[in-house]
Amino acid sequence: MINNIFYYILNMSIIAAIIVVILLLIRAVFGKWLQKPLIYALWGIVLFRLLIPISISSEFSLINMVNPDFAKAVVVSDADNGVTDITYSVTNVMQLAEEYNPIEYKTNRIEKVFNIFGVIWLIGALLFVLTAIVIYRITMKRLNQAVKLEYDMKIIEKCKERLNVNGEIGVYESGFINTPIVSGILKTKIIIPKNIKPDFLEYILIHELSHIKRKDNIWKLLSILAVCIHWFNPFAWLFLWISERDMENACDYKVLKNIPDDKRKNYALSLVELADSQRLPFPALGNTAVKQRLINISTYKRISTIMLIITSILCMIVTILLITNPIT
Repeated sequence: MINNIFYYILNMSIIAAIIVVILLLIRAVFGKWLQKPLIYALWGIVLFRLLIPISISSEFSLINMVNPDFAKAVVVSDADNGVTDITYSVTNVMQLAEEYNPIEYKTNRIEKVFNIFGVIWLIGALLFVLTAIVIYRITMKRLNQAVKLEYDMKIIEKCKERLNVNGEIGVYESGFINTPIVSGILKTKIIIPKNIKPDFLEYILIHELSHIKRKDNIWKLLSILAVCIHWFNPFAWLFLWISERDMENACDYKVLKNIPDDKRKNYALSLVELADSQRLPFPALGNTAVKQRLINISTYKRISTIMLIITSILCMIVTILLITNPIT
């Protein structure tokens, strides 16, 4: 059983790695024309591929367009009795030749290999899940000591109304953190560091409320789960790292969209101050990440409705091309 599970995980991981490379190319070539929220949304394709073992087959799949033989399978046969057994029909994703001949292996040999690697994979996945749970429990234990802010309620309600965010969302202050975070999934709350300048509070609240409105905490949970499952795949870790950066860029975009142009400088200063106080290596507040976010702020332009429609349609096309499987 473990060999069959690992077989599916391996195939999902290979396809996801290919899509990561494609999205990185799209991000590099067309990034300055695409809105940050759209770039972030495209990473949902990778998350889907890493977590969902099934997909819709379509003639529009990008793999079909590359080569019809892209998804040929390795046929496994039992050499002892000559009976073909396709229990281990391993996808030969690297086969692009015009002439393709199935490769025959002994069933017991490949089964043994898949069993060994399957056990190694399972142990690694369980260790990563356990580590994530321990880190989460330790962090939440410290964050539960945060003190609820009872002042500036007007500015909190004003920001919620501006972003059309409903429900009760408490704002807390903690000395354990030095960058604002959103805590919880069903009952969310915003936790900010102590001694945040009042001038920066509005920007921070809009940024964090953007996370809440998009349900980014659920995204983070699923992304961490995906990395725990595909821990052996460096492209899964790359996805986690870059998608988190793009998540923050998308929130910056939302803030800039909701504040006057003359307040951009103050928002940029708030990012610099948070980065300077950062003790832990958060992807969104590293030197390179902050520099890129500052560039995004300085070059931000309000986009026209027509351009938004065009880029949205293009992203939908990319999604259809990448999220569907080839017809075999």
